[in-house]
Amino acid sequence: MDKPDVNLTLRYNVGEGSYTDAPIDNRRYLSAFGRDVDVKEFELDYNMRTRKMYATGGGNRADAEMIREAGRAWEAVLLTEQKGEKPNKGELFEKLGWPMTGTGAAKVNRWYRYALQQEWITADASGGKGKAILHMKGRRTPHENWKQNLRNPATEGDGDG
Repeated sequence: MDKPDVNLTLRYNVGEGSYTDAPIDNRRYLSAFGRDVDVKEFELDYNMRTRKMYATGGGNRADAEMIREAGRAWEAVLLTEQKGEKPNKGELFEKLGWPMTGTGAAKVNRWYRYALQQEWITADASGGKGKAILHMKGRRTPHENWKQNLRNPATEGDGDG
């Protein structure tokens, strides 16, 4: 490239694979930087039926990863609850392969707090001081908005999923 005015970057999530793997969903992330341009990364969605891309209003790849991993936490709690168990934080992190300390701990704690804030999972500390904090499924699910959009065909193609 010979002195471009703007550099555009279009990226996608690949999950556990390498950067050469196929995308895991229809989400893409666009950013631009150059002369008089500085657009931070934002989320796009591709609608296969209309063959158009839409800005979703979502965040960047880190936000998408946080939502995906918080959803995994909800699934893990749901599965253990079906077995009649309530995992504590250490057991939950172990099931998910998340580190409790060291490199990456701050990131996974952000995912954990997000799942709690969205009320996808709840932490029960009623055992008292010094007792394990047990986790149960919350009053909401990660899929509530999906059901709402499927019931309202007027929202299709507006970038809301």
